[in-house]
Amino acid sequence: MTAPEKRLEELKARPAGQVVIARQMRSDREEIPEPFTKADADKAETMEARISMSRLTAGCQVYWPSPFEVCGAIKDKYNSLGGPGGFLSFPSPARTNSPTLTGMGSEPNF
Repeated sequence: MTAPEKRLEELKARPAGQVVIARQMRSDREEIPEPFTKADADKAETMEARISMSRLTAGCQVYWPSPFEVCGAIKDKYNSLGGPGGFLSFPSPARTNSPTLTGMGSEPNF
């Protein structure tokens, strides 16, 4: 089996919703809520794919269509408060840039 054939088999084995197909972004199939743009949603989807394939961002999550990572204890607390469906809504751009807070370099704003 060639490398591309092996990769295709790996992709086919993934659960539904976790397969990224070229030119078929999630934003092409689902409505994007305000205030997010198609560019935001596409960036969020590629970030989700990167996180799912990388150990470097273990413990982080992207909440489509918001293109921002939420990591560690902040992610856990955010999820416990309902995540994007809760009163905090979706993550928005970081407003603090301090590597001492989470070790990741910034804090998300909700």
